[in-house]
Amino acid sequence: MRQCSMPVGAWSVLCAGQHNNRVRTCDVHGCGAFNSHKGNYLHKAVDLVCDDFGIIDTPFSGSLAGPVSRKESAGNQFDGVKLLNDVHCVKIFNIRPYRYMGPVV
Repeated sequence: MRQCSMPVGAWSVLCAGQHNNRVRTCDVHGCGAFNSHKGNYLHKAVDLVCDDFGIIDTPFSGSLAGPVSRKESAGNQFDGVKLLNDVHCVKIFNIRPYRYMGPVV
């Protein structure tokens, strides 16, 4: 069974035009690093920072598998897209892709 996550070291540069990924630092919403603490909550994701309206490169070739969303108990909703191939599956949030289905390279 494939889980929708992958180690951060496996990511290529996600934000087009940047030389490396920048993980969101700590702010009033918590920290962006994997396994960082937000009260009693353990953050099981990595928050990468890209420029607004910037181009996002796919971290691996695969297929877009539709829109995804996640809602926090505080009422915040995060929308994004699922990307998968035979090995990896990730959910990328807080983006507005041009399309939600089909192959990407």
